[in-house]
Amino acid sequence: MRLAALIALLDDAVGAQTAADQAIAVCGEPLLLVTAQQQVVRQAEVYHQLVVRLRALNPDETCAPLHRRASRLLAFHEALLQEALSRVSAAPHGPAEERARRQLLGLGAPADALRRLRDEVSALADRSDATGDRS
Repeated sequence: MRLAALIALLDDAVGAQTAADQAIAVCGEPLLLVTAQQQVVRQAEVYHQLVVRLRALNPDETCAPLHRRASRLLAFHEALLQEALSRVSAAPHGPAEERARRQLLGLGAPADALRRLRDEVSALADRSDATGDRS
């Protein structure tokens, strides 16, 4: 697997985070449940497609640990979106479900971890380019 392909995928994943954060946050708004559901479904599809793209990459020994980390983080993003969708789609909403739904804020720490991974892979690629290693 070429680092460039992984960087491009991670750039797309990080680029999709703002819309995913907003979709999850809208789930906490009581008057926007239909809008929230539509936004979360769209963002879940974005991350599902990123997971599919990642699976299509064939990591070599050097990239395998990075690939596994990316896979875990993308899966976590997908799970957060699915959790938001299940909370916004559940009916009827009791007091406990309403409180839980209103606490949905976004991707949180996994978003930070994904950005750090993207930066790490980018730095690794820069070092590889500087040394002439084109893996």
